[in-house]
Amino acid sequence: MKKQIKELLQCGLPCILRGAPGIAKSAYLRSIAEENGRKAIDLRVAMMPPEDLVGIPKIQMNTDSFTYYPPHWAKMAEQNGGSGLMVILEEIHLAPPAMHAALYQLAQEKVVSGISLPNIWVAATANYAEDAGNGWAGEMPPALLDRFEIIEASSLAEINAAAHMWLKKLANEIGTPKEIQKILGLSSSGSLSLNPRATERLLRIIHSGCRDHAIIERRAGKYHIQIMKALMDIPEEEERDIVQRLFKQEVDIDNVKKKQRRAVFDATAIMAS
Repeated sequence: MKKQIKELLQCGLPCILRGAPGIAKSAYLRSIAEENGRKAIDLRVAMMPPEDLVGIPKIQMNTDSFTYYPPHWAKMAEQNGGSGLMVILEEIHLAPPAMHAALYQLAQEKVVSGISLPNIWVAATANYAEDAGNGWAGEMPPALLDRFEIIEASSLAEINAAAHMWLKKLANEIGTPKEIQKILGLSSSGSLSLNPRATERLLRIIHSGCRDHAIIERRAGKYHIQIMKALMDIPEEEERDIVQRLFKQEVDIDNVKKKQRRAVFDATAIMAS
């Protein structure tokens, strides 16, 4: 799949990588850019007005005409025609209709705000219509679809391998404790404990210094207790609350000795893992 995408981009053909949400399609495309010495520019087209690609009008002094202020990345790439650059159009299926004309020009003509970038690589990500929720899912006009080659994200193992490498790099860069990496499946080349998007969010939450049990539990699911134990010594009151929530009933451990309480907590963590 990676070879197919690379060959399309080298031939100047933009492509859409389509698959289920949360499987790291964007990370996979960024890995292709990195492997080929290109800088990846992520554009969240669902939140962009056309001016972000067309440019902002600029009146020419002493004339009756105007030009456009281009996006900074396009201006920077103008000198070499876009060589060394790969634009990733995130969730293109959610792009509002007002963006479509600007996307036509970028995808087919490789032009941004009047700047020709013939050597730029253009790729996009999209979810399946049934996974996209509300918005413009499934309503991409044929004229826009016709400008892209559709690549189905069928090789999840290949995508997950790329996501694993990227997340491992991220974890090391932001100083995620080794024990946390082990719990999340980042300490080996095996599978991730959570899906790639959930793993990234959890890494960033931990890096932010957040130690709120409810937040981490919501993101980490059944790995919540293991992660909390790795992060800190949980106070006895909060420890009791976790045990009660896991057992879905009141558990009287007020008079249990610390050692016995720890044994109950450890057993619960094993049950939840």
